[in-house]
Amino acid sequence: VNYDVTINPVPEAVITAPSLVCQNTTATFTAGATGVTSWSWNFGDGGSSSSSSADHIYTLTGTYTVILTVTGSGGCSNTSTTTITVNPNPDVPVINGTTSVCAGSTGTYSFAEAMTTGATYTWSISPANAGEITSPVNGNNISVHWGITGNISNANVSVHVTNICMDATINFPVTIHQIPVVSITPPNFICQKTAVTFNGSSGVSWLWNFGDTTSSLLQDPPHTYNYAGTKTVKLTVTDNYGCSASASSLINVKPTPVAYIWTDDDLIYCDDEPISVTFHAFNGPLYQFSWQPGSFSNSGPPFTVTLPGNYSVIVTNPYGCSATSDIISVSTHNCDPTCPCGGTYPDCVPCPDVCPCGGTFPDCLPCPNVCPCGGTYPDCLPCPCVSQCIKEPYTFDFSYVNNCAEVLFTPNISGNISNVSWNFGDGSSSNLSSPTHTYSLPGIYKVSLSGTVAGTNSCTGLPCLSTVSVTHTDIIPIAGNFFPEFNCSPSGNIETQLTDLSIFLDNNVIDSWKWYCHTTMSIPNSLGLIMNPPSLASSPPWVNR
Repeated sequence: VNYDVTINPVPEAVITAPSLVCQNTTATFTAGATGVTSWSWNFGDGGSSSSSSADHIYTLTGTYTVILTVTGSGGCSNTSTTTITVNPNPDVPVINGTTSVCAGSTGTYSFAEAMTTGATYTWSISPANAGEITSPVNGNNISVHWGITGNISNANVSVHVTNICMDATINFPVTIHQIPVVSITPPNFICQKTAVTFNGSSGVSWLWNFGDTTSSLLQDPPHTYNYAGTKTVKLTVTDNYGCSASASSLINVKPTPVAYIWTDDDLIYCDDEPISVTFHAFNGPLYQFSWQPGSFSNSGPPFTVTLPGNYSVIVTNPYGCSATSDIISVSTHNCDPTCPCGGTYPDCVPCPDVCPCGGTFPDCLPCPNVCPCGGTYPDCLPCPCVSQCIKEPYTFDFSYVNNCAEVLFTPNISGNISNVSWNFGDGSSSNLSSPTHTYSLPGIYKVSLSGTVAGTNSCTGLPCLSTVSVTHTDIIPIAGNFFPEFNCSPSGNIETQLTDLSIFLDNNVIDSWKWYCHTTMSIPNSLGLIMNPPSLASSPPWVNR
């Protein structure tokens, strides 16, 4: 038996498809066979298609096996497979950070989205001279130090994300506010203990530091320096954007003179008595005096007045700083005696004679005897013993030796004396036996030495203590002092200017000076023996003697 057998060709199955595709994006699959009447696609994720060319979207990442089965007109089938890798799509970063910054500040910028494996994240700022990235540029956060030059007001922080599925740049706009321009205009002339006003730059808040542990929040604050010297004044200004800047200035606070007057003369006189009151005052190099009231004299001390009034003096030193002394009043009054029994002095009416115990003058009655401690005369009661401490023999005195303002006190004491103490007349004291005291100001000081001496009670015979003291007047004619000023030289070095501020009594004068370096007690040749040495290139501790 013969049969005719028809052998049908097996169709060719060829897949044309990408090997990589991005998640949630369309992948196109094409069958490259001929003579095919049906197609069957299995995309490996449960999806399928019966078209010769099919589009498919993978929603999950991974590697999938794609199977294509084709059938020809003779009913013969063929199968082909391929693999496709589905890559994840990076999340689009959302940049967080400060949108408004101050020039010179540091800001942090980041995104919270997870970083996709295999993706590249690159940070940048534009324009490039707007600042500097101070941390790695390939993470999910950076720090940017915004510059203070260029006057740039608008910038962008950007992150560039790249992988097979994304190539995108995300921008974050930033506004840069320039810091305020701060300047200090110190007063041209600053004297110790005199109120001055500082002027600050424009802004919304201010912080002054005056260099003497005090501060102010005012824009134009008044301030009084209690101590002279070189001060560093600092001003910090904040504007309405919250941006701050500071500036400092070196100022020299000039010392004020010592304005103090006194007199040893009487201050109250009779109407017809001539007045003569001599005022003494502290003097100093190139001091100027203006005696009040009415600036009636500009001579130095001592100064004698012959009229009643309220007297003071304004003292001005070479820096132009002034101080006013307390007021001393000189007054007069009517010193004529009164007439106790009538009339006007000197024409007084004679007083009648009076008998104190009765009768009429001159026939006065005798006064009865009186017992001072009780009883009836002549049977008077005895008066009690008056208690007093009968001191043992003792010597109690002192001497002193002046070395300008430094004084050595030596006691001259013998006997049973204890609890010895000194009062130097300037508010200070000592319990040492032979103290040395340095006066800060010249003057006439009443120095007292006190103690207790042993004795015997006059009534009981028991031991007792009695206070003894002795006072001497010590004249301190001069007290050495000077004022250092520190300035920057044109070459940038710190120079020290020394000015003699020694003060003395009345019209005494200083005719010689010796300047010592305190650490070596030597006299530098550059200083010489003059009142105010030239500027020095260094600032060791100096001593004026």
